[in-house]
Order: sequence, then C-alpha cells, then structure tokens
Amino acid sequence: MPDSVSITLKGQSIGLSDLSDALVELATVLAEVDQQVTGQRSIDWKVVQLERSSATVGVAPVYRQNQVFDQRSQVIAACVEGLQALRERPDRPEHFSDKALWSAKRLARHVNGEVAAIVVTGAVENEPVKRVSFGSRMAAHVDEIIGISGHASGALEGRLETITIHGQNAFTIYDPLRRRGTRCICDTDTLDDIRGLLGHRVLVYGDIGYNKGGEPITIRVEQFQLLRARGALPQPHDLRGIFAESAVTASDSAD
Repeated sequence: MPDSVSITLKGQSIGLSDLSDALVELATVLAEVDQQVTGQRSIDWKVVQLERSSATVGVAPVYRQNQVFDQRSQVIAACVEGLQALRERPDRPEHFSDKALWSAKRLARHVNGEVAAIVVTGAVENEPVKRVSFGSRMAAHVDEIIGISGHASGALEGRLETITIHGQNAFTIYDPLRRRGTRCICDTDTLDDIRGLLGHRVLVYGDIGYNKGGEPITIRVEQFQLLRARGALPQPHDLRGIFAESAVTASDSAD
C-alpha cells in the first residue's frame, strides 16, 4: 500500500464544520511532525481518498522539492505512533511540538454527540497498517504534558507563522532554537495590526504561561514589535571589520 494517512469521522450525521475542523487539526499535526523529523516544512499532502459513507479523507505525502533523503514514511510513522503513544500515556511523543499536541487534543475533543468516533490510519509501504482512535484520555494526557503550571510577565521572540480566529483570536510565533511554536492570544485590534507581519520576526510582550518543564506554552499579548530579519543583522565578517577598525584606532591612540 502506498504511503498515506487517512482520517475517518464516524456518526449518523457528520457536519461539514466537524469534518473541516478535523482536517485542519490533522494537517497541523502532520506539518509539525514533518518540521521535527526533517528540519523543515518539506511535504505537501495531496488528497487521494474520499469516502462519503464514513466521512473518510486520505492524503499522500508529496515533496515540495527534490530531497536527498526520502523521509516521508518516517513522518507518517512518527505521526501515527506518536498519536498512539499519546492515547496510552501522558508523555510527550518524539517529534511532537506543543502545537502538534494542542491539535491532537482538539481532534480528541471533536468526539461528541454527533461524531461518535475519530480514527487516524497510517499506511507505510511494506509495513502493517496502524490505526489510532481518539478519545477523552488523549485530551487529558495532553493537559498533563503541556498544561500551564505558572505565569510570568515577559517577552518572546519568533517568526510569525500562523493566524487563526478559530475559538479565539491567536497567532503562533516559531522559535527555531527550540524548534517549537508558542500560541499568542490577542484581541481583534492586535490581530488586525499583525496580519501584515506574517513570516516576519516579532517580539511579543505579555503574560506568559509555562508548562511544568518551564517551557512557554501561551502568551496573552499586550504589545508586539517587528524585528529586523536575521539577514539584516550584523554578520561575523561585519563584526571582524568593526573589531579590526577599533584595534587600529586604539593603536593610533597609543602612538
């Protein structure tokens, strides 16, 4: 069977909003795991399966550009195995960022009266098919892993990557050093002001919520500031020139 991932929503009547929300959350998990496994967003997911009777959507991984190593099967395996581990115990799965964990939790929360069950299936060539059922235990485990245990006022820096109005106004800033994103909760005016900064580095001030490991999970935005792109910052060769010039000046003064 070709490499693929599918999601199935089971119930007598599946609403369009439930299906679309579930697809968004699954896409987020896949993108975040891709980022963690390959070090970049390297994969696009193309629809290869649609089944009306059971509200099933299947997607297959397609590289955005030529890659030296084919890691698509690793991404699928890490995604499905991580979700299975998350269902069984409150430990962070390998390759799962906070953003991926939040999306897994929101997927689990979609199992309600109309949606009787949600199942994610991963197929990797020459490997047994793996299936994960979502439920309340998964949501509870996510809360244990990244539940907020403390607050402090401060500032966080990162690249503005996503903006959402689903549930609440928020955007995500991604820190390449931690290889994780932080959810920034804001009001409508702030969201309008920040829309044009998508893809830019920003510094966000506000009340930061930390998990038990001391990692920032959320920040309630009070102010934000646009930062210069890293390429616009002084580079090592620029600094060498400054230091050399300073040394000459110091030598002249000594003379």
